[in-house]
Amino acid sequence: MAFNWIDKCVLIVEDNISNYKLLEAILLRENVKLKWIENGMEAVEDCKKNKYDLILMDIQLPELDGFEATKMIRKFDINTPIVVITAFAKLSEQINSFKIGCNDFITKPFRPAALLPILNKYLK
Repeated sequence: MAFNWIDKCVLIVEDNISNYKLLEAILLRENVKLKWIENGMEAVEDCKKNKYDLILMDIQLPELDGFEATKMIRKFDINTPIVVITAFAKLSEQINSFKIGCNDFITKPFRPAALLPILNKYLK
């Protein structure tokens, strides 16, 4: 399935290089521009200066976790979609994600076939 995501820019906030490499492989194949940041505080600072079409946010991050980073980003950017990607699949984590302003929730490990429709929802 081919998507028309050319010139879309995605911020991946993920501290695990293996998870980043998987996302990178999927998105670069679809001609998406990527930026990778490994901690929540750097992501907040970067989002103050740069505009993204989508943010993929891990929850377990150094310096500032993904929930706190999302809350801070939402104070100055309410429009950019933020999709949580986490290994913690508890319902309480999902509910908390939506309460703080995330748009969607994906659990790890994920298959590209499950990830692509969610990405298409926000990058179309």
